[in-house]
Amino acid sequence: MPFTMEGTTLEAQGSSNGFSVAALVLGIVGIPAGCAFIPSLLAIIFGIVALSQIAKSGGEGGGKGMAVAGIVCGAGGLGLGLLWAMK
Repeated sequence: MPFTMEGTTLEAQGSSNGFSVAALVLGIVGIPAGCAFIPSLLAIIFGIVALSQIAKSGGEGGGKGMAVAGIVCGAGGLGLGLLWAMK
C-alpha cells in the first residue's frame, strides 16, 4: 500500500496528552526564568496530572516521557529560582 495520510491511523500519527506537552513547555521556560516560580510550579503540577491521566487510561496515549521531563525541568527551574532568591 503506498504511503498516504489517509492510510495512517491515529496510533501511527502519535497522540499525546495535552498536559504532558504543557508540562514540558513550561518546564523548559521555567529554567531560564528561574526567578519566576510560576512556570516551574505549573510544570510540576501539569506533569503530575498528565501522569495520573496516563495511568488511568492504562498507559495508552503517550506522553509519559514528556510529563516526566516536564517535572524534572520544572524542579530544576524551581531549584534555580530558590538558589537565586537565597542570594
